[in-house]
Amino acid sequence: MTTYRYKFSEQFLKHLVDFSTINKWCEPKQFKENWEKWISENNTIIQPEIRRLETLGYKGDALKKMYTSVRYYFKNKNCENVEPKKRNKYNRIDPVILQLMDMHIKRFDRKPSEGFEDFQKIYSMGPIKDKLEDKIGKNEYTKKFKKTYKNRYFMNNK
Repeated sequence: MTTYRYKFSEQFLKHLVDFSTINKWCEPKQFKENWEKWISENNTIIQPEIRRLETLGYKGDALKKMYTSVRYYFKNKNCENVEPKKRNKYNRIDPVILQLMDMHIKRFDRKPSEGFEDFQKIYSMGPIKDKLEDKIGKNEYTKKFKKTYKNRYFMNNK
Protein backbone atom coordinates (compact mmCIF):
# COMPACT_ATOMS: atom_id res chain seq x y z
CA MET A 1 0.00 0.00 0.00
CA THR A 2 1.37 3.41 -0.98
CA THR A 3 1.73 6.12 1.65
CA TYR A 4 0.91 9.65 0.51
CA ARG A 5 1.21 11.50 3.79
CA TYR A 6 4.31 11.31 5.94
CA LYS A 7 3.92 12.69 9.42
CA PHE A 8 6.63 13.90 11.76
CA SER A 9 7.25 12.09 15.03
CA GLU A 10 5.53 13.48 18.12
CA GLN A 11 8.82 14.52 19.78
CA PHE A 12 10.03 16.34 16.67
CA LEU A 13 6.64 17.92 16.07
CA LYS A 14 6.87 19.64 19.46
CA HIS A 15 10.13 21.31 18.39
CA LEU A 16 8.55 22.55 15.16
CA VAL A 17 5.51 23.92 16.97
CA ASP A 18 7.73 25.68 19.50
CA PHE A 19 9.73 27.30 16.71
CA SER A 20 6.60 28.43 14.92
CA THR A 21 5.03 29.97 18.03
CA ILE A 22 8.21 31.86 18.86
CA ASN A 23 8.50 33.24 15.32
CA LYS A 24 4.81 33.67 14.64
CA TRP A 25 4.89 37.44 14.15
CA CYS A 26 8.18 37.70 12.25
CA GLU A 27 8.36 39.15 8.76
CA PRO A 28 8.92 36.49 6.05
CA LYS A 29 12.56 37.46 5.56
CA GLN A 30 13.26 37.39 9.30
CA PHE A 31 11.35 34.12 9.61
CA LYS A 32 13.56 32.52 6.94
CA GLU A 33 16.74 33.76 8.69
CA ASN A 34 15.52 32.40 12.02
CA TRP A 35 14.73 29.09 10.32
CA GLU A 36 18.24 28.79 8.90
CA LYS A 37 19.69 29.56 12.33
CA TRP A 38 17.35 27.03 13.99
CA ILE A 39 18.38 24.32 11.50
CA SER A 40 22.08 24.81 12.24
CA GLU A 41 21.52 24.83 16.02
CA ASN A 42 19.21 21.78 16.06
CA ASN A 43 20.94 19.58 13.52
CA THR A 44 21.19 16.76 16.09
CA ILE A 45 17.39 16.40 16.28
CA ILE A 46 16.74 17.16 12.60
CA GLN A 47 18.99 14.46 11.08
CA PRO A 48 17.33 11.50 12.87
CA GLU A 49 13.93 12.79 11.74
CA ILE A 50 15.11 13.04 8.13
CA ARG A 51 16.42 9.47 8.32
CA ARG A 52 13.13 8.29 9.84
CA LEU A 53 11.13 9.88 7.00
CA GLU A 54 13.43 8.35 4.40
CA THR A 55 13.07 4.94 6.04
CA LEU A 56 9.30 5.28 5.81
CA GLY A 57 9.67 5.95 2.08
CA TYR A 58 9.54 9.75 1.81
CA LYS A 59 11.27 10.77 -1.43
CA GLY A 60 11.05 14.57 -1.23
CA ASP A 61 13.22 17.16 0.49
CA ALA A 62 12.55 16.69 4.22
CA LEU A 63 13.90 20.13 5.16
CA LYS A 64 11.55 21.76 2.68
CA LYS A 65 8.68 19.74 4.14
CA MET A 66 9.62 20.93 7.63
CA TYR A 67 9.88 24.57 6.54
CA THR A 68 6.54 24.42 4.73
CA SER A 69 4.86 22.89 7.76
CA VAL A 70 6.30 25.48 10.11
CA ARG A 71 5.76 28.50 7.85
CA TYR A 72 2.31 27.81 6.49
CA TYR A 73 0.63 25.41 8.88
CA PHE A 74 1.89 25.59 12.46
CA LYS A 75 2.47 29.34 12.37
CA ASN A 76 -1.13 30.04 11.42
CA LYS A 77 -2.68 27.34 13.56
CA ASN A 78 -4.77 28.51 16.49
CA CYS A 79 -3.39 26.74 19.59
CA GLU A 80 -6.12 27.83 21.99
CA ASN A 81 -8.49 25.16 23.18
CA VAL A 82 -11.98 26.30 22.29
CA GLU A 83 -14.78 24.75 24.27
CA PRO A 84 -17.63 23.49 22.13
CA LYS A 85 -20.86 25.43 22.39
CA LYS A 86 -23.56 23.90 24.49
CA ARG A 87 -26.43 22.71 22.33
CA ASN A 88 -29.87 23.98 23.08
CA LYS A 89 -32.55 21.47 23.87
CA TYR A 90 -34.62 20.75 20.77
CA ASN A 91 -38.33 21.38 21.24
CA ARG A 92 -40.45 19.32 18.88
CA ILE A 93 -43.76 20.40 17.48
CA ASP A 94 -46.43 17.77 17.85
CA PRO A 95 -46.78 15.47 14.80
CA VAL A 96 -50.54 16.16 14.73
CA ILE A 97 -49.83 19.86 14.23
CA LEU A 98 -47.34 19.02 11.49
CA GLN A 99 -50.03 17.00 9.69
CA LEU A 100 -52.47 19.89 10.06
CA MET A 101 -49.86 22.23 8.59
CA ASP A 102 -49.32 19.90 5.63
CA MET A 103 -53.05 19.63 4.95
CA HIS A 104 -53.48 23.39 5.23
CA ILE A 105 -50.59 24.04 2.84
CA LYS A 106 -51.99 21.60 0.28
CA ARG A 107 -55.52 23.04 0.54
CA PHE A 108 -54.64 26.73 0.26
CA ASP A 109 -52.24 28.02 -2.37
CA ARG A 110 -50.85 31.20 -0.81
CA LYS A 111 -47.59 32.83 0.15
CA PRO A 112 -46.13 31.19 3.25
CA SER A 113 -46.58 34.33 5.36
CA GLU A 114 -50.29 34.61 4.47
CA GLY A 115 -50.76 30.87 4.89
CA PHE A 116 -49.20 30.98 8.34
CA GLU A 117 -51.49 33.80 9.49
CA ASP A 118 -54.50 31.92 8.14
CA PHE A 119 -53.35 28.72 9.82
CA GLN A 120 -53.09 30.48 13.17
CA LYS A 121 -56.62 31.89 12.79
CA ILE A 122 -58.17 28.57 11.79
CA TYR A 123 -56.43 26.33 14.31
CA SER A 124 -56.04 27.62 17.82
CA MET A 125 -53.51 25.30 19.39
CA GLY A 126 -54.75 25.72 22.95
CA PRO A 127 -53.03 23.31 25.37
CA ILE A 128 -50.25 22.40 22.92
CA LYS A 129 -49.43 26.07 22.43
CA ASP A 130 -49.47 26.73 26.19
CA LYS A 131 -47.18 23.76 26.83
CA LEU A 132 -44.65 24.89 24.23
CA GLU A 133 -44.84 28.53 25.35
CA ASP A 134 -44.04 27.43 28.89
CA LYS A 135 -40.97 25.54 27.67
CA ILE A 136 -39.45 28.10 25.34
CA GLY A 137 -41.26 31.40 25.88
CA LYS A 138 -43.95 33.14 23.84
CA ASN A 139 -41.59 34.99 21.47
CA GLU A 140 -39.50 31.89 20.75
CA TYR A 141 -42.66 29.83 20.31
CA THR A 142 -43.96 32.14 17.57
CA LYS A 143 -40.58 32.13 15.78
CA LYS A 144 -40.32 28.34 15.93
CA PHE A 145 -43.89 27.83 14.81
CA LYS A 146 -43.53 30.26 11.90
CA LYS A 147 -40.22 28.73 10.82
CA THR A 148 -41.69 25.23 10.94
CA TYR A 149 -44.67 26.30 8.85
CA LYS A 150 -42.46 27.92 6.22
CA ASN A 151 -40.13 24.91 6.10
CA ARG A 152 -43.09 22.58 5.60
CA TYR A 153 -44.45 24.92 2.93
CA PHE A 154 -41.23 24.75 0.92
CA MET A 155 -40.86 21.01 1.47
CA ASN A 156 -44.39 20.40 0.17
CA ASN A 157 -43.84 22.63 -2.85
CA LYS A 158 -40.63 20.93 -3.98
